[in-house]
Amino acid sequence: MKVTFDSNVWENIVSPDSDKPSVYESLSRDICNNVIEPYFCEIALSLESIFKSDRLSHTSTYKPKIEVVTEEFDGNHFHGVVGFGPDNDAHPGMHPALAFKYSKAVELGFKVITMTNIGTARAKEIQDKTKVNFSSIDEFWAYADRLNECSKFIESLGCGSSSYHKLVEHYGIKMSPYKRLAQMASKTEIKKFAASVAEWADGDSISAHYAFGNDYFCTNDQARNAGSQSVFHSDNLRLVAEKFGVQVISPEELVNLTKHLRRIPNARHF
Repeated sequence: MKVTFDSNVWENIVSPDSDKPSVYESLSRDICNNVIEPYFCEIALSLESIFKSDRLSHTSTYKPKIEVVTEEFDGNHFHGVVGFGPDNDAHPGMHPALAFKYSKAVELGFKVITMTNIGTARAKEIQDKTKVNFSSIDEFWAYADRLNECSKFIESLGCGSSSYHKLVEHYGIKMSPYKRLAQMASKTEIKKFAASVAEWADGDSISAHYAFGNDYFCTNDQARNAGSQSVFHSDNLRLVAEKFGVQVISPEELVNLTKHLRRIPNARHF
């Protein structure tokens, strides 16, 4: 059974301080016993690892990496290939406490589902060897297309990266760096921006989960704060499930599901 875990679940699985020890200990055992094949998402690890208070300042100064990959001069003409990608050195990195939990999760067997955002900085702590493998470049691009389709649908519901893009558009910002946004934003807007980044991470995590073809997405998120703007709101989840077949469950529901599987002789841990 392939399960994608939200940060509010996987961090509790590897942390001894969780408020539901029996639930998370059971999930940890199921992972160790290969009942559950665990995953988390690079987009969430990278975006949510930036402190909420720092997300606007990071965005306001961040620039993707642009460099000439190949170059050739032919008389008065220049021919070259320009590369555009993330500047991972500009990412502030995971907080030591999160980095420790991340390393424990990797030791437990968690694999990272790759993000496809070309210019967005990745957390430097995420090593390539921890990421899922694709058998070919065609398989990767098929995955990227599925992710984009789901992400765009979630955005059309007013969720995912929708609020992030609306806030940028509100300030008349078309591309990085967002210095004007940083200068004009109030404390309230800074909080809104931080929340919009979290919603972006949630939406793209669901999309990556769908694109990779995992069975369940496990989260504690009940969308109490974000309301209808959250992909985890029941109305939005229903629409996403109807279109893409995504199944979102709580840790308790996942434990009950694995218990049921263990009762069935020769049950397939699909």
